Amino acid sequence: MDINKFLKDGWVIVDVPELKGEQNPLGQIHRWSLTDDGVKEVHIQASKEFWKDEYSLKYAKWLMPFVSYLIGLDVMVQYNPYFRIARPHKPKDNIGFHKDTQYGQTPYELAVHIPFVDLDEKSALRVISGSHLMPESAFTRITADNGHVEKGSIENQIGRPYMPKPLAVPEGMETTPMCIKVGQAAIFSPALFHGQEVNEGDVTRISCDLRFVGSRAPIEIRKGKIHAGYVPVLQSPVEYLADNYYGAQNAN
Repeated sequence: MDINKFLKDGWVIVDVPELKGEQNPLGQIHRWSLTDDGVKEVHIQASKEFWKDEYSLKYAKWLMPFVSYLIGLDVMVQYNPYFRIARPHKPKDNIGFHKDTQYGQTPYELAVHIPFVDLDEKSALRVISGSHLMPESAFTRITADNGHVEKGSIENQIGRPYMPKPLAVPEGMETTPMCIKVGQAAIFSPALFHGQEVNEGDVTRISCDLRFVGSRAPIEIRKGKIHAGYVPVLQSPVEYLADNYYGAQNAN
């Protein structure tokens, strides 16, 4: 992992051999005879299966060599990560350009984008390198046009924000495609300007978004196997001893 690139650009792509495999068949869902509602139902069911099988814990294990280097030995992962489906030429399948810090994430957390199909420059997410170090005031909100989503609804839980906050690309700046293949992962700061307004490629972007945080980060962490909750995946020997010590005191 190129740590200097991560610090400077706010993102880096790494090879994760355990993630290698066949292209997900949902990458061709845009060719199926399904209505938009039919695709939404497939998306919801795929997300539920993804959560039930606890893929976040499996992928977290494979990503630990990178995540523990960036965060430390006391790591938590978001239990129910978003499973994404973005068809070609369907703007409503995307939430546009944004920064995760707009939606409650903090720079103390870490985002990991994992593709299940190969993504070229037309189908990949795009980023502005270095934007994670720019002031929020440098980015302008634009009007969202993706329809209304109820807070807490299934659509909201699978990634559609109930209060979308898309951003415009600042004048004079360009976005870079985050081209990535199956067997790789893109690690980036939640403060990075990223996203996709429309998939211009010929494959449906199938991916998931993992989020990690250090258990001792100076932020409020929602814990547990609940929506947007974090669960531990790695614990340092010192934290393990401390937890057991205080547990023994409270037991008396």
